[in-house]
Amino acid sequence: MFAPGDVVAERYEIVRALDSGAMGEVFEALHLALQRRVALKVLRAEVGHSEETMERFSREAQAAAAVGHPNIVDVIDLGVHAGRPFLVMELLKGQSLLARMRGTYPLAVEDIVRVTAQVLSALASAHALGVVHRDVKPENVFVLAGSELRVKLLDFGVSKFAPTRGPRRAYTREGVVLGTPRYIAPEQWLDASRVDHRADLFSVGVLL
Repeated sequence: MFAPGDVVAERYEIVRALDSGAMGEVFEALHLALQRRVALKVLRAEVGHSEETMERFSREAQAAAAVGHPNIVDVIDLGVHAGRPFLVMELLKGQSLLARMRGTYPLAVEDIVRVTAQVLSALASAHALGVVHRDVKPENVFVLAGSELRVKLLDFGVSKFAPTRGPRRAYTREGVVLGTPRYIAPEQWLDASRVDHRADLFSVGVLL
């Protein structure tokens, strides 16, 4: 269990807890050398030793870092501390698109268009590099605080790399369903290992 004041990998000091889920915890941390606030995502001890979980955690970092788009969360570092894998990302201020929708429904048409255009721009860059997100949904779109409506696409943990990119090992077994049922394309229900960029576009359509 990490707590405020703990130092991870000799360079990230935990400031406070931000979120917690079944797979892991997210903390605000301070990069001691750069004096920069970051978000530190740590896998729970009970799931951190699973080979499949480790692969997905690494994939999230590699996919986001490979694309490097202004509408995709920036990944800074990846490592293991006290046997627990961690991921370091830029610290975002704001709320998920899901929370925004619950607070303001329906959204203004202009805002819907602006959000959708930014998500599509992020996905276009990912797809150009052979990366398919496979889990586009409101929870994975983060609305940044501020007067200008800007969003970041999050969580590439179940993304798929083209055969020419990323580790050569296949991350997804044939016949496995990945993603969130309400948002995935019919072909993703049948076999997530065989989908391409069109599955993401279907999910954006559902989100829209």
